[in-house]
Amino acid sequence: MSAYLELEIVDKEGWRKRYALEKAITHVGSAPGNDIVLEEWRGAGVAPRHVQIITLPSDNRRCRLVNLGGLPVLVTGLERRAIAPRASGEVAVGESIQIGEFSFILSGSDGRASAAPVESAAVAHAPAVVAGQPVPPPSPVERLAQAPMMGRSSGVIGLELSLARSDLEPGRPIEGVVKLTNKGEKTGVQFKIELEGLGAEFYEIGPAPILFPNAERDVTLTLRHSCSPHPPAGERQILVRVTAPEAYPGEVATVSQTIRIVPYYEHAVRVEHVE
Repeated sequence: MSAYLELEIVDKEGWRKRYALEKAITHVGSAPGNDIVLEEWRGAGVAPRHVQIITLPSDNRRCRLVNLGGLPVLVTGLERRAIAPRASGEVAVGESIQIGEFSFILSGSDGRASAAPVESAAVAHAPAVVAGQPVPPPSPVERLAQAPMMGRSSGVIGLELSLARSDLEPGRPIEGVVKLTNKGEKTGVQFKIELEGLGAEFYEIGPAPILFPNAERDVTLTLRHSCSPHPPAGERQILVRVTAPEAYPGEVATVSQTIRIVPYYEHAVRVEHVE
């Protein structure tokens, strides 16, 4: 039997279905013409044609995922990372993919997913080795992207932040996702989302959701460069704060991450005619 990959899909209610990725290119989305159709009634947040999954007949350990949607696709394995819109990235067996309210688990052709190991602090900063040669240490920009997120947890408010990249450049916004979960027992909870570290004119957050117990929702976040000296270029910490004042008074969840504001250059040219 030839090697192929399998994709197990889990919707927001826990429904599961396994698909064999036997084609070179598999399209996934909410539109009927896709190879794998994710119906809107099973979960939100899926574009009509959201991703391409590219496989090789001889490799049942990894695939390449092309993000055709407008939001980052989150991949969780040894580390949590995002595949930006119109970009691609490798996904290995045992890793999980988050698209809207759906989760995907990639496994080999034997149908058994190898669990992605949890990276311990002892090995988190060990140099990677490829073909017996050590990889150079990450650059300052790469270290920003790999830096762990810090924050304050809550027993009833689940909060995660994912950014497509760490460099905030003029004319190139950073797209991200704020993932909220109602971990408490209150129903119809209205959440409130706030961001600190950038002026209100330099970011946009989607509407805060109303969630029932154990429900979760992705909220879009866009960061824009000011194209001015303020805030100054360099590293800057942003903080997302989530509360639910009416349902869970006094409960606060926060998460922060460091971004790098790239310098903005503006020049003026004056031409003088000399007789």
